Amino acid sequence: MTEDVTSEQHEVQRKMGRCLLRLQQYEKLLKALAAHQSIEGPGDQLMTIRDQKAEGLKNKTLGHLVGVLTGSYLSVQGAESGDAGPDEPRDDVPRSGWIRSHSTIAMSPESYAETVQQLSELVALRNNLVHHFIETYDVWTLQGCRDAVAYLDDAYLKVDSHYATLAAWAKSMQDAHAVTASFFASKAWEDYFVHGIAPEGTVDWPRATVVELLREATTAHAQAGWTNLADAIRRIGALHPEQTPKRYGCTSWRQVLHESKHFEVRRDKAMDESPGQTWYRRRDDAGKSS
Repeated sequence: MTEDVTSEQHEVQRKMGRCLLRLQQYEKLLKALAAHQSIEGPGDQLMTIRDQKAEGLKNKTLGHLVGVLTGSYLSVQGAESGDAGPDEPRDDVPRSGWIRSHSTIAMSPESYAETVQQLSELVALRNNLVHHFIETYDVWTLQGCRDAVAYLDDAYLKVDSHYATLAAWAKSMQDAHAVTASFFASKAWEDYFVHGIAPEGTVDWPRATVVELLREATTAHAQAGWTNLADAIRRIGALHPEQTPKRYGCTSWRQVLHESKHFEVRRDKAMDESPGQTWYRRRDDAGKSS
């Protein structure tokens, strides 16, 4: 073996290693993207679910991972996602809530088809490098080494281009998750998901916190089935001072009772000129007592 062939063989080895390292970087990033792309479960178990999903992807082939990418993360504009969850309410929602996160990139039918084809070619390229390279290139000859080097240079450019595209997709997902996390940490999220107050100010009264607090007050202060509103206001003010009628777009507690439509209200007129007392009871308690 001449010195020239030995030198060229070392160049083949170096460039083969460069290609394989880039492919491994691609696969590692693809596994991370697949683990984070779609996840659902109880709010306090999402991290564990994500880690289990990542563990399950550790030994998957590039072909399998590309299938996950094209079958879930990439989609055709206007087409319904196969991962879309049911809209029906769940009967077994845990106290921590049931959270579902799904990220996708929508493409035109033409772009999607082209991307699928390019990714299929990437899988074929990887398989050729790993399993058939020596069969194709005679690295024991000077010309064979030079042909191999040219092929490996072209292969690296293709793999690196795919890696750059995947990195951009991963950053897009990361940015979207960051925006979502920022919303979850905001007062708007707390108002809507915890207290039932939508960003535009409308109130989902059946799950509004103030309604639940008024209900709790009936358990603590009811007299013959009716609760003095003044007692309820003092209780709520002491335990939850941030829960006020104004927070729910109301000017008074009587308006909260009226707008929620969850309570019956009566007003006792005073014998003197004082305003009298307001009493309320839950509508589902009506008829249980008088």
